[in-house]
Amino acid sequence: MGGVKAFTLDRLTKAVDEATKVIKLADLEPNYAIAVVTQDEMEYDITVLEPQTGLVRVKGGLFIEPTECKLCGSTPFGGSMLVTNRVMIGMCMEFWKNGNIITTDPVKIIGWRIPPTTANSKTVH
Repeated sequence: MGGVKAFTLDRLTKAVDEATKVIKLADLEPNYAIAVVTQDEMEYDITVLEPQTGLVRVKGGLFIEPTECKLCGSTPFGGSMLVTNRVMIGMCMEFWKNGNIITTDPVKIIGWRIPPTTANSKTVH
């Protein structure tokens, strides 16, 4: 069985439990933007287009230009072990575009961009 890796449910559960910050896309409004920095210092600007489906516009990493794609979720190991519709510190992000899966390095920082309703408001807090 050379080269075959097996991941147990216990290992997946431990990885999910160790995730320190989680953003669930379905909890966000359309046009919310988050900034993500991975362990390899790649920066990603992600704008949520359709929270329920994971459709986003992303720029950063391999996405040189702003690109619409699906943010599938987070994975501790890459591949099919996926926590759907979430960005989690300590896990890799998986994007899907034109039949290709793009997996990032593990997420180190998640930050908020100013929500569109706040940016358009005349009230200063």
